Order: sequence, then structure tokens, then C-alpha cells
Amino acid sequence: MEGRKIGTYSFLSYQSLGDSVYPMAYSPSGDFTFVAEEQLNDTSYGNAVFTNGVKLPFPETAAGGPGYFRGVYNLFYTVSGEMFFLAVTKPGEDYTMDLKEVFVNNRSLGKIYNSVSAISYDAAKNEVSFIASRDNEVFDVLLKF
Repeated sequence: MEGRKIGTYSFLSYQSLGDSVYPMAYSPSGDFTFVAEEQLNDTSYGNAVFTNGVKLPFPETAAGGPGYFRGVYNLFYTVSGEMFFLAVTKPGEDYTMDLKEVFVNNRSLGKIYNSVSAISYDAAKNEVSFIASRDNEVFDVLLKF
């Protein structure tokens, strides 16, 4: 970054929001955040979140699981500087059985979902909305910052 090495990573996980796809998210204050793959053992990999090249700890507020992210998606910063992302914290036997959580500033919002879709961010209102399901229920979720 800007001529200085911040680390060596074998794989960066591209993030997306709406029609935008990007390898790094930038905060209003100039911080940069990215998701990189980590080797957990000889056969398993997970994802970690890095801000300014420093690995963030796995959130203590996550609802459980193996203590690593199987995937991190839709990472972005709000206009007020809040870092938002969706992560798989409890891998299932296949990806359709993965359990997902929503995080703001590396803290879980405390809800586990079977699926999350249609994530959108309204910068003028500083709101994130998405559709999520859990068990046999569907939720229309709105987060206000």
C-alpha cells in the first residue's frame, strides 16, 4: 500500500455491494480493510479480516462455531465509518447448510441466519437492508447507523 509492504497473502477474497466488486474497502477516515485466506491446517482454510494490514481477532461475540470464518462477504464501510460484513461462522456439511452472522465493527449483531440475500446500503439514510431466513421464517432486516 502506497509503496510499503503490508504482508504476504496467497488469496484475497473480493467483496461486493450492489454492482461494485473490490479487493479492499476504505473507511471515511482512510483505513483499509480486506479479507485474506489463511491455512488452518494441512487440508483446511478459513478467512480472516485485516485492517491496515493487521489481522482482527475472531469476534468474541460470534455465536460459536470453530473460531474462524469459513467465508466473509459484503464487507464495506458506511458513511459514518461503521464496518459491515456477513460471515459464515458455523460451516455445515455443505455450503447450503452454513450458518451466517452479520457483523458491525467486528462484533456480531447476535442473529444467526441460514441465508442472507439482497443486501443493499443507502448512503443518504446510512441504512443497510437485507432479506434473511432462519428455520422456517423470513426476515426483512433494516439496520440504521
